[in-house]
Amino acid sequence: MNDTERRELLVEEICRVVESVPAGYATTYGAVAKVVGCGPRQVGKIIQETGGALPWWRLVNAKGQLPAPLTQAAVTHWENEGTHLRNTSHAGVDANGLIGPDEWRVLAAASLRELAEWKQETSMHEADLAKE
Repeated sequence: MNDTERRELLVEEICRVVESVPAGYATTYGAVAKVVGCGPRQVGKIIQETGGALPWWRLVNAKGQLPAPLTQAAVTHWENEGTHLRNTSHAGVDANGLIGPDEWRVLAAASLRELAEWKQETSMHEADLAKE
């Protein structure tokens, strides 16, 4: 696998992990980095490069915050999703609103089971159609 392919794989893994964070929760750049095996700064850079395609507001720093220019837009998303917020002058997600890599493994397992079941059902349906 060349460097370009490795980078594409890393981007895909980061995107899938960020997409798996449920509405109403957030996680840290470091937690995502731990799951995919890279550094938190790499995670931040890749999220920045994706534009607004991912739920970026569900990804915060170790203090539960985002850079100041993003905070107001994030607060709107957090409030709409019912994310647990800190009751301080610095807007951010409190500990009850953060999930870590261990919780993702459970979420990912459920998601993969659903995907496998859907693929099996689709294959069976396609086989039935082919018989007709």
